[in-house]
Parts: sequence; C-alpha cells; structure tokens
Amino acid sequence: MGGRRGACDRIGAHSALTAELGVEASVRWLGLRSDMPALLDAADAFVSASAWEGMPLAWRSDGHGEAVVATDVGGVRELVGECGVMVPAKAPAALAQAMLALMRDTPRPRLSGRAARERIQKQFSFDAKADEWESLYRKMLARSC
Repeated sequence: MGGRRGACDRIGAHSALTAELGVEASVRWLGLRSDMPALLDAADAFVSASAWEGMPLAWRSDGHGEAVVATDVGGVRELVGECGVMVPAKAPAALAQAMLALMRDTPRPRLSGRAARERIQKQFSFDAKADEWESLYRKMLARSC
C-alpha cells in the first residue's frame, strides 16, 4: 500500500503533528530501517500498539531485553507473560498511562526487560521450539516401536 512514497508522506504528516504538539525535540521519525536489532538494543522500552497480532516473530527471535508495553492481542500475552505491561487494544489512554508509568519507574523497566529476554529465549526462541518439536517426534517414534 503506498510503498516508499506513502511512507514518506506519513512521516511528513507525523513530523508536522509532533511540531504542532511541541514534542519534536523528543521524537525521531527514522523511516525505513534495516538495522532494527541495533535500534532495539539501544532502546530502554518497547511499545507495541497493535490492533491485531499473531505471535510476534520479531520479539520471539531477538528478545532484546527492553521493558515492554503491549496491547493484549493475539499471542502477545503468551509471549510477554508477567514480564511486561498489557493494555487493551485500541485504548490509547491506557497505552499512554502504561508508557508513562514505565518511564517513571526506572528500576522496574530494566528488571522486567531482563526477565522478558530470558523468558523469550528460554521458551520461544527458534532453538527452544526446535527442541520441543524434536522431543515430540522422539516420543511419537518411541510409541510406534
């Protein structure tokens, strides 16, 4: 939809809105990026405001360790567990409140971020899932012999 040109148009509109709100010094519109792992590693928090989601593969594969605020859609709750803050989908006021609370509580984001990273790597990494499937296949083979 819209391709690169559409994305540039949206960034222009968003930039105008940040200027209108007086927050342009605090917001960066980065556009299309190919270095997301490095950006996530530098972040203090991760916010997902999805209206719908399956199982977020980008989170599952990397689990960078930042504190998480996310909407309660699809497989997000299963992935985040108790290591993040969940809010209802399409509830911008609740999302804003959770983000503000997270920013004000400096020790908690670091702790929840580390716990989230450990949880994702232990339970949802591609290696963990491959081990689960291998174990299942071995059990099924043992039953058939």
